[in-house]
Amino acid sequence: MSEDKWLFLPEIVQRWGIADSTIRRAIMEDRIREDERKKTGYGPYGGVWLVKESAIRRLYGRPKLTSKQVSQIEAILGVKNLGVDYDSFENGDELADYLDGRQFPEFDEPMSVSEQQKEWLREIYERL
Repeated sequence: MSEDKWLFLPEIVQRWGIADSTIRRAIMEDRIREDERKKTGYGPYGGVWLVKESAIRRLYGRPKLTSKQVSQIEAILGVKNLGVDYDSFENGDELADYLDGRQFPEFDEPMSVSEQQKEWLREIYERL
């Protein structure tokens, strides 16, 4: 990650799939340090929190795959609803290795993942 971006809480909630209260608790408990957070503006609800992306990644790992990214993975593989938790894989190679040669009940033959498919899967995971 070249630039450490500031993220609004709603974006963190959406991308990481964690509750707003979880992030606020991490702020109050100083697990998100002072240099990793800031409050902007003072509206009727007391302002808006911004948190550095590196702090969220440190605490919660990488963001969850979006439904669009899952659809892209399924399109690359030419399958739908494999019942695989794509978020449990750290990268596209790990997913490809898991799938390659695995027999799924819905298919007559074991799954085969080509080098081109592996490259496309890598690209999706690298964008997270």
